[in-house]
Amino acid sequence: MCTKNNSQGERVDFFKAFAIKPVPDEVTTLAEIYELPTGNPVVGQRVYISGSSIWWISTRVVSVEE
Repeated sequence: MCTKNNSQGERVDFFKAFAIKPVPDEVTTLAEIYELPTGNPVVGQRVYISGSSIWWISTRVVSVEE
């Protein structure tokens, strides 16, 4: 499950992720994102996360916890 919070830490969305894709800087359109393979977040890249009826693109990842 994914939770999206605003800058005040309040939850604004909660959904089951259907696809998670690291997004390199050279990718700039949704059409290009749709062609990317799924994968884990990568430090320095943004992350595309989609659910059944919603999607988000993160800011650049600064760390990954396992």
